[in-house]
Amino acid sequence: LEAVRRQREESKLQAYNFVRKMTELAKALRYVPGHKSLIYFSSGVPYSVFTGIPAPENNPARPVNFESAHLLSRYEDMLKELSSANCTIYALDTMTLASVLGSDPATRGTYTLQQMTSATGGKYFGNINGYEKHIEKIQDLTGCYYVLGYYVDDNWDGAYHKIKVEVTRPGLEIHAQKGYFNPKPFPEYNNVERMLHLVDLALSEEPLFQTPVRLSL
Repeated sequence: LEAVRRQREESKLQAYNFVRKMTELAKALRYVPGHKSLIYFSSGVPYSVFTGIPAPENNPARPVNFESAHLLSRYEDMLKELSSANCTIYALDTMTLASVLGSDPATRGTYTLQQMTSATGGKYFGNINGYEKHIEKIQDLTGCYYVLGYYVDDNWDGAYHKIKVEVTRPGLEIHAQKGYFNPKPFPEYNNVERMLHLVDLALSEEPLFQTPVRLSL
């Protein structure tokens, strides 16, 4: 029992580190203009890592403790940051079919991988043995897409806004990012965000959030 507890705590720590690093990457990708695509090879974060949170197939009435809610909240924030960075995730599940058969859904990362792709307008691919066909499909998806744009209010409150794209033509499948963040006031930036802002302001010809002031010397 003690060994299982230590293993679970180590898995939680790895999940926290993954979420933190991916969130920082998403914040940095905001400063890269245009649409970005990320091909992600992983078996995903097992839903059992979120202690007390069941897999979708289990009883949804199962209680959620504070620690689990915090980790899940950080994970959802990561998804929002990736979506806001205009970065599409194409996930290739590296878990083999032999490992999937007979395993508990809560111990697999399928659902979390699907969440990442859904939030960013990407696509999930199972069965890593068919990776060549998956790569060809990704090539087709990234080689032809529509860019939709519209004006939004310039409110510096850091609020997250959801986006939903629909078409009237039947038989079409929509893959689009789920939302974006408004810019937020500089005092609310964390250390990583302040460093990214400084580098962008100092080195970029067209900074993302403001125009540099020219000083006469």
